[in-house]
Amino acid sequence: MSFQASETDPGLYIQRRKDINVYILVYVDDILIVAKDLELVRDIKKTLMTTFDARDLGEAAYFLGWEIKRDRVKKTIKVTQQRMTTDLVNKYGMKNVSTHIKREHTNQHNIDQICVYMRVCVYVCVCVCVCV
Repeated sequence: MSFQASETDPGLYIQRRKDINVYILVYVDDILIVAKDLELVRDIKKTLMTTFDARDLGEAAYFLGWEIKRDRVKKTIKVTQQRMTTDLVNKYGMKNVSTHIKREHTNQHNIDQICVYMRVCVYVCVCVCVCV
């Protein structure tokens, strides 16, 4: 298929077709195909599915912790990690923790919650840096 491996990301492959860049992002057994031309995406999917034992899961809505929201009318794509962040906040019991710290109300319980909150924030930051 003559895709070129990206120099910056070992899972990213790029090809130029019809003056349009086509990107394939691979992570283990997940593949995300991105191009401005939907026919190019369909053509690549067809080639991949006839070459490999693969199945088309349809339009991407979630990939590696990213939520992908597309508005085809406005021609926009919004990528967030809100779902993953919410899951982490719930997992570590941080739903009701305030990020605003008042010195006069600080006690050991609050300090413990702040430490957990900070660890979650660092984890999310690391995930964002690794994924982007």
